[in-house]
Amino acid sequence: MKNVVFSVFILAFSLSANASLVSLQFEASDFENCCTNVTEIPQDLIQGSITWEYEDQIANIVSLVDISLVIDGYSFDANEVGFDSFDSDFFAFGGVDCGVSCILASGNNDFYVAFDFNEPSPLTFQYGTQASFGVWIAQTTSFQLNSVTVSEPGSLYFVLTSLLGVLMITRKKRVIADTRA
Repeated sequence: MKNVVFSVFILAFSLSANASLVSLQFEASDFENCCTNVTEIPQDLIQGSITWEYEDQIANIVSLVDISLVIDGYSFDANEVGFDSFDSDFFAFGGVDCGVSCILASGNNDFYVAFDFNEPSPLTFQYGTQASFGVWIAQTTSFQLNSVTVSEPGSLYFVLTSLLGVLMITRKKRVIADTRA
């Protein structure tokens, strides 16, 4: 019986599922307005991070987990951000108001960040704000991807609950066998 319990515990820990998370840390600066005559930059240094859960490969996003990004006093929330893959190498995150890969120059809080996740190398960081008309494009960017694996206790709970059921059935069979003897 002790061997069965030990084996089930070893199995429980080996079957524990993992969620794979990636966090993209980025910094953008030296912005230029591409679309209007506005020259006063709303915010010249932007730092932030986007964290997502993925399956198999970094680009197979399951869900956005967190975003830490404030532009010109506006704090973005994960439900305001979408993602898109252009091909096997290039990936983008952005506000969902007009779509991931566009920014309205009409005074909306929006952003767009694209990168090559194999390197990772930045392609572009752009933003627009409600207070300023135009699309601001970073001339200097830096990106860093950090992978983290987090155990999901739900799978372990399922296996341990199954173990408890097996032990109860085994004990019940032993009690029935003892009463027949």
